[in-house]
Amino acid sequence: QAMVTTALSGALAVAAKSPEKASRGIAFALEKSAKTQQQRVIASWLKDYLAPGTPGEAYAKRLLTQLHPNVRKHFLASFVSNLMFRDPGIVEQVIAETGVKPPLLMAISPSMRCNLRCIGCYAGNYSRKDDMSFELVDRIITEAEEIGTRVFFMIGGEPFMWPPLLDLIERHPDSAFQPYTNATMIDEKTADRIVELGNVCLAVSLEGFEKETDARRGKGTF
Repeated sequence: QAMVTTALSGALAVAAKSPEKASRGIAFALEKSAKTQQQRVIASWLKDYLAPGTPGEAYAKRLLTQLHPNVRKHFLASFVSNLMFRDPGIVEQVIAETGVKPPLLMAISPSMRCNLRCIGCYAGNYSRKDDMSFELVDRIITEAEEIGTRVFFMIGGEPFMWPPLLDLIERHPDSAFQPYTNATMIDEKTADRIVELGNVCLAVSLEGFEKETDARRGKGTF
């Protein structure tokens, strides 16, 4: 898995020079290296997704040319290798001990609070006392990594309402993190740190364009 991550990081570092060719080349390499049924399914889907003229190809081009190189090198490489190339020995050991296959990814809500009060949303009913402690979230992620789970979706509420979010991510550089955020708390300092960390990439929530978003989330949110 570490070898695949390193190889992907190197490939993604130069991919921006020829994104269409690079994305298809990476998909081809993953397909050829796939050994398990799960790996073959993911590789086959990725090959079709990145086929010439598809929306997937256009999306991959944006990722390879517009995403910051440090995030591209660390987050994308880690995300793909962690989904496709987990250590089979660890997976088999967990199944033998528990009868359960370890999950590919995990969703964690360190806080259910939010800085917005959107129509119909539950988050406005939570307070700081409902937050998880840093030690608890860190232990959960550490134990997940030990059984081969290294992709984490940080959800909420608004995950950036939980102050130690980026400190936590910094403690786990070999895992990939995707916070689902309304992005209203992302200032220049926070954005710079996200780029510096490299293993975190945001998923921004919107209702639609300005009219739809502000109607539900409050005027000026968009």
